[in-house]
Amino acid sequence: MGAKFFFMTGCEHFYCYDCIKTMVTEKIKEGNISTLTCPDASCKKNLNDLDIKNLKLDADMQKRYEKLSLDNAIAQMDDMGWCPIAGCG
Repeated sequence: MGAKFFFMTGCEHFYCYDCIKTMVTEKIKEGNISTLTCPDASCKKNLNDLDIKNLKLDADMQKRYEKLSLDNAIAQMDDMGWCPIAGCG
């Protein structure tokens, strides 16, 4: 354990910091944050917002993660939806 390892708060597994950061960055670029899970085949707990924050992603990647996270949350709500006016957001 040390500065080169990343300790996941959701499940307490630890991995190479650079490898986890690369994995998370690629998933965010793909727009597929629903698969941000622990790499351990027997675990598969989701990385939480604290894990993402602790990775110290660059500002653009952090902003993209937050937008994707919000979009996913809204899509899963029964009582909330997107504005029907084009371009509103």
